[in-house]
Amino acid sequence: MISLLLLWGAVASTILYIDPELLKDIILPGSYFPFLILLTISLWYTLAIFIRSAWKSFLMTLTMIMGIVLSMFHIMHVGLLVVILLTLATQSWYIYSSHEKINTINE
Repeated sequence: MISLLLLWGAVASTILYIDPELLKDIILPGSYFPFLILLTISLWYTLAIFIRSAWKSFLMTLTMIMGIVLSMFHIMHVGLLVVILLTLATQSWYIYSSHEKINTINE
């Protein structure tokens, strides 16, 4: 749990104390690559702890980060990103709950 707090503390300190212009053009121009890597690791680790599945948490993190990257390059609108993520979350919950019902009926 301490490592989780340290990761999110690093994300928060990056947002609060580091000028975005310093991170903007590292490796890929306009991508804020170091911040995105830190955010990806923090999201993945958090979801892996709560979901208890590294693969599912990786897919969810990849979906969120790709949505952020697409909206950052003005390929996708932020409102559309929110709608897509909420739709994915509700569909995942529906599939998970229906799968549990099928398992209890078969037992």
